[in-house]
Amino acid sequence: MSHSPSMSLEVTVAMATDVGLRRKQNQDAIGQMTPTDPGVLEQLGQIFVLADGVGSLKGGDLASQYAVSTIIGSYYEQETGDPAERLARAIAEANNVIYAEGHSQDVPEVMATTVVVAVIRGRELIIGSVGDSPAYLMRNAEARKLTLDHNVEMMQLEAGAPLADGDPTGRKLVRALGNLPSVKVDIISGPVRGG
Repeated sequence: MSHSPSMSLEVTVAMATDVGLRRKQNQDAIGQMTPTDPGVLEQLGQIFVLADGVGSLKGGDLASQYAVSTIIGSYYEQETGDPAERLARAIAEANNVIYAEGHSQDVPEVMATTVVVAVIRGRELIIGSVGDSPAYLMRNAEARKLTLDHNVEMMQLEAGAPLADGDPTGRKLVRALGNLPSVKVDIISGPVRGG
């Protein structure tokens, strides 16, 4: 599917991270890339990545940095595949890098991060996610969550067996980059319009 420049959206980007209220160290990483080559931009679009290191684990800050750089690099370096396929493979590659880095230590340690990625190509939006960093669509002053949190609470709800209110295990992640040798990546896509 080709896209003409007249079909492209005007994209304005603002990115920032914050340590938050519970941690002493900011384990977030963000990055984006807009290709300067018009052909690459038309074929693969722009990419935006947010990774949030798992704070209860040592190395969450490194995991999030590895995720951002690996995903952006891998997405554009692949030789085949449509954007959704490339994005899924790029996120899986980031998982491999983080897992290998954590296990290459003298004393292996789990280092992990959540990630949410958006690719905008023409008027197509492709989102990839692992963990509980959400993506929202803002429309008419309302936010609609597009991603599913990969934590115990949401997985139990999806399975039809919701947790009791206040169950402390609810926020525990069941999926993140780096904690296992392979990872399942959620990919969603669809058309998007200006505004």
